Amino acid sequence: RRAAALATTSASRHQLLRCLPYTTERILELRSGRPAHEQPKTVYDPSRETENCGVGLVASLKSIPSRRVVDDADEMLVRMSHRGGCGCDPASGDGAGMLFGMPDSFMRTKAQELFGVELPPQGDYAVGNVSFP
Repeated sequence: RRAAALATTSASRHQLLRCLPYTTERILELRSGRPAHEQPKTVYDPSRETENCGVGLVASLKSIPSRRVVDDADEMLVRMSHRGGCGCDPASGDGAGMLFGMPDSFMRTKAQELFGVELPPQGDYAVGNVSFP
């Protein structure tokens, strides 16, 4: 019974995936012309072994801001200094760094403090960092 239930679940999932236009499985199926069950189960391809040495990702799955996430991401970057993320040679590197969600409360405080303006609701404004030569 369990095997039949799993097969039914798998078949139902496959049917659902065929209806959803933007699942990874469906996109791969459309790009390759091969059904999802014939697709490789991993993104590893030995013919692309020279592409890169890896990627590091540190995140809070609970969406709770934390200094520990920053510290862990910094440690990951330190351990990947061979990728050029240390700023040792400004002529090279692959843009290794950290990407954060915008700290709304901090931006509100600084906008008021530095410019005397009140920002619109969260999600209705953007902040940019521009460097001029």
